[in-house]
Amino acid sequence: MSQENQNALFEKIVKKAWENDNFKKSLIADPKAAIEAEFGVKVPAGIELKVVEQTAKLRYIVMPEKAGTLSEEQLDNVAGGGCTGYFCPIYW
Repeated sequence: MSQENQNALFEKIVKKAWENDNFKKSLIADPKAAIEAEFGVKVPAGIELKVVEQTAKLRYIVMPEKAGTLSEEQLDNVAGGGCTGYFCPIYW
């Protein structure tokens, strides 16, 4: 799945979780199953997902893989101020 499609899916997942508390609970409990059931997207084997909910007073910093693992598309996104899928700007 392209980075653009992943970003679009991420937006849909967040919107659905904000609108539907049952979906949010399912997403937190079993992200792969919730995403597949709601959006028909199968997360590849070997990929583990963890969903956590930020609050007004709690923020998370996601540590990316070590440098040297960015694809050309990811490098272009970073250079253009985009999101690489594991590196997104932090908004305070």
